[in-house]
Amino acid sequence: MTHARRPGGRTARVRARILAATVELIARDGVSGFRYEEVADRAGVHKTSIYRNWPERDELVIEALSRHADRQVPFADTVDLRADLVEFLLTLAGELETPVGRALLHAV
Repeated sequence: MTHARRPGGRTARVRARILAATVELIARDGVSGFRYEEVADRAGVHKTSIYRNWPERDELVIEALSRHADRQVPFADTVDLRADLVEFLLTLAGELETPVGRALLHAV
């Protein structure tokens, strides 16, 4: 019998904690400064959970920053492209003025 992976549940919560911890540590220490062990401690998981899902450091960084950006700076899709772009850019500028936004911009 094959079990389908659920998009939610414990696995999704663990992944979300790992990605959030990664963003926090990148904001604090930069991309080159964070370690999987610190991510695991902050997320409350064993580091093998991180290595299993993101064997390559770049994959973890890209997914964490992409998810963070999607949440902080969503892109509206209405019929008014100009208004959508203006709203996106204003939201982006606001996010880049926050301490985490500045740190992430510097890290990238």
